[in-house]
Amino acid sequence: MTRTWTLTLPWDAPPLSLNDRGQTRGARAAKSATIAEVRHAVKILAKGERIPACHAVHVQLHWRPKVNRRRDADNAVATLKPCLDGLVDAGVVPDDTGRYVDWSRPRIHPPDKTLGPAVWLVVTAVGEPCSACDHEAHADLCDAQIYVVGGGVSTCDCEATV
Repeated sequence: MTRTWTLTLPWDAPPLSLNDRGQTRGARAAKSATIAEVRHAVKILAKGERIPACHAVHVQLHWRPKVNRRRDADNAVATLKPCLDGLVDAGVVPDDTGRYVDWSRPRIHPPDKTLGPAVWLVVTAVGEPCSACDHEAHADLCDAQIYVVGGGVSTCDCEATV
């Protein structure tokens, strides 16, 4: 069973962009403060949703802008990175490396006057550790592909049996 959580972020638009250069000391300080704010917001929201510790997650940032115009979804990756750090801070995953976090390109939805602008994060638990061998270093190899074999015996791709 796949578990998915949606965290509604408190912004109408991604607060960070890859186009933010931070050329001046003040701009760098403001960017740093925004990164900390995003990271903290995701930590609080994840804890509020009671997202349990997961072996690994798939994450995607979604944005529904206020108006319809040309936008570059890749710029929202700058907001996604501190979101991933916030999930680590909340204890959802042990680290934001590729072993524990997979992410998709941010998705921009068409504007909706009824719903209004919004930014949200979809977190899906994936790749639980192999229940047969319970070895974390091996979990990425078997990727929790547990199959029910005759007599109710579960076997993962590592061919260990429970």
